[in-house]
Amino acid sequence: MGHQKTTSRRSTLAIIYFLCVVLMILRIDWWWWGNKIYPLMGGWLSIPMLYQLGIWLAGTGLVFWLCIGVWEKNDSEDRHEQ
Repeated sequence: MGHQKTTSRRSTLAIIYFLCVVLMILRIDWWWWGNKIYPLMGGWLSIPMLYQLGIWLAGTGLVFWLCIGVWEKNDSEDRHEQ
């Protein structure tokens, strides 16, 4: 694997890990603690629930980016070098 590919892969991994840490911090939605939040959608879905769903979707997207964009690409490059 070339130096440029290794640097690019490390940069991508650093971005993914940094975004994971940001999501872990944002997941603790302390700004709603102690407040009564009434449901908006369908009588059961509130803004904090939608917020948590968005955090979950962002985390799932990061996992797919890591698995498909980094690991799979790395495996295919390793197979082509052999």
